[in-house]
Amino acid sequence: MSQEIAITNLNFRTSIDDIYQAFSKFGELTSCRLQLNDRNESKGYAFISYRRNREATEAINEMNGFHMDGREIRVAWSVSSQSKD
Repeated sequence: MSQEIAITNLNFRTSIDDIYQAFSKFGELTSCRLQLNDRNESKGYAFISYRRNREATEAINEMNGFHMDGREIRVAWSVSSQSKD
């Protein structure tokens, strides 16, 4: 089962590649989505999913409060995430 986490307070210039590079070190990403507005510009948040719960948990623990592109990002379980057992 995929484990989804939300990343908020992203710099509007942070790219999907930047997110993938920063978060793939914790495990296999099954999805990485940067939310865009109608003008195809970042809304400042993204959702990523890992194959394993422990990978997602490690990413949350290590990256919440991390400074990325000049902003302190917030990383937490996505509200829509399935069971985290």
